[in-house]
Amino acid sequence: MRRHETEAGRRLVVFATIDDRPGGLAELLSVFGAAGANLIAVEHLREGVNLHVRETEVHCTFEVRGPDHSSAIITAAREAGYRNLRVDSPTGTGRPLT
Repeated sequence: MRRHETEAGRRLVVFATIDDRPGGLAELLSVFGAAGANLIAVEHLREGVNLHVRETEVHCTFEVRGPDHSSAIITAAREAGYRNLRVDSPTGTGRPLT
């Protein structure tokens, strides 16, 4: 099922750098939720990542309606100030969004 959703463009996997403080993750997720993304999984990546001491990277998997919806969600996140975003391709390699 997951593979089919990924191939159909219904999975959006995002890596985002956020402030490592109470509420930082909630703020990011509220932007994605308001844009209609359904959170499936989230993971903090703190070790082995080259970040400032007050930053953390999160790996989030969302269910979306399709590729156009994914683009709209990423646009909304950027407009909310989240500039350092990467999306994961179906092959599993992160690529920067343009």
